[in-house]
Amino acid sequence: MAERDPSGDEEGPWRFGSFGPASEEPYRRRPSDYVRLVVAVTLIAITSLHEGHATQSERALFEFFNGFPDDLRGIFSALSGVGVLWPIALFAVAAFVAHRRRLARDLAIAAAGAWVVGRILGAVVTEHATLGAGIKVFTRLHESPSFPYVPLAVITAVICAAAPYVMRPVRRGGQIVVLVLALAALYLGTSFPNGVVAAVALGWGVAAGVHLIFGSPGGRPTRQQVRAALAELGLPIRDVQLAPYVRQDGTVMWAHDDGGRVAIRVLGRDEADAQLLSKFWRLVLYKDGGPELHLTRLEDVEQEAFALLLAERAGAFVPSVLVVGTAGRGTALLATRALEGVPLAQLRASEVTDGTLREVWHNIAVLHDAGVTHGRLNAHHVLLTDCGPEIVDFADASSRHSDTRRQGDVAEFLVSSATIVGEGRAVSCALHVLGADELASSLPYLQTPALSREMQRHLPRERRALRDVMATLRAEVAHATGAEAPQLQQLHRVDASGLLMAIGSLIAIAVLFSQIGDPAAFWNTVAS
Repeated sequence: MAERDPSGDEEGPWRFGSFGPASEEPYRRRPSDYVRLVVAVTLIAITSLHEGHATQSERALFEFFNGFPDDLRGIFSALSGVGVLWPIALFAVAAFVAHRRRLARDLAIAAAGAWVVGRILGAVVTEHATLGAGIKVFTRLHESPSFPYVPLAVITAVICAAAPYVMRPVRRGGQIVVLVLALAALYLGTSFPNGVVAAVALGWGVAAGVHLIFGSPGGRPTRQQVRAALAELGLPIRDVQLAPYVRQDGTVMWAHDDGGRVAIRVLGRDEADAQLLSKFWRLVLYKDGGPELHLTRLEDVEQEAFALLLAERAGAFVPSVLVVGTAGRGTALLATRALEGVPLAQLRASEVTDGTLREVWHNIAVLHDAGVTHGRLNAHHVLLTDCGPEIVDFADASSRHSDTRRQGDVAEFLVSSATIVGEGRAVSCALHVLGADELASSLPYLQTPALSREMQRHLPRERRALRDVMATLRAEVAHATGAEAPQLQQLHRVDASGLLMAIGSLIAIAVLFSQIGDPAAFWNTVAS
């Protein structure tokens, strides 16, 4: 049964039965849409280059469906008509019945975009390609096969553009319509398999582009879904609302129960996609690999909960875990006790005492003694409460022992605190708690690649200014600990000079082999 929209609209079953709330506003650009757009462009490029060069399997597939008896023409023609009516009905219901003006706009733009791009693509590609080479075609609608099959592209674009807004049965119905129309195009002779694939890719890509331009709601659970999921997990809550800040590693909501305020980190489809891509990219670029790679949403929230439990048991001041698990429509949640406080990053230097910074460093030391590293340990994740400074947001935390991650934590908070109180006070407070040896071990990591992307956004944008800040901080640490500033740790798997050398070597080898007429003769020459 569809859930009620939090806005409280009274539009009846049409709105909530088909266009129920897929997620909470504000709408956003989803990481999965970037992937869809890249895949679609790649497929369109491949099919465009392949047009006019049908393989034997393509001929066999086309001739199989195109060779069905003529008696089926009425059925397939009717199915095509129903398929054309589907996006029209979707637009009409969205615009005039459900009053989803935003959705109607996206559907109209997706349809127009697919039609225009399809016509242009067809004009460019078919000018240089021989259609139907070697294929016997029955054109039952008196239309020659086209590339791409524009009606299918338009319908696919509309259905894919509507997907984040509609309920699952409507999405499944749209996918069936696309499949039926693709088979009908082969039977009626209006497109070859290559044109069908290009049309589906074009519609898919145009819809992804529309979502990237205007944003879309898919993947983020609603407040009603979160309330129901936590009730299923045994934590009844009330007054659920979105947190006033947006995070890429999950949707944060606040609520209340009988014990006070509750912070809820929710992982929907988009958050899982974003984290998987981000962690995979960091795994490719950096030797340490960054946060652990989780294949499921449940693994992700369980890892954070486990790190919090280890830290709390060791005596670190961190949020208490209330419940963790999955419930409802596959939503993964972690609920923790949320105290009232002010982020350290929002304070000025005069408002931050040395005692406060030492308490934070003591918390960090306890955290590391428990074998837990934070991953983004900067002033934005330190909350000053009435009970003292609390370290929060353990989404990138790890419980595996890693000197690199531990020293990265020290380096990040040292840089972060230095941007608030200055290099001298920041280094003095860290030295007082950690000692000279531990602080000196962070010297090789006082560099930009060792910091989280969040921290890098708050540093000077100019390369020279950033280099000067890091150099000053390294000099302060070296002077305070009596250590010599070591060579910076190489954190990337491949540095720029090594990458250029590898590319240059490959080019040189390619040029060398291009000068060789017979590889066998070349090998015999080398062997002798």
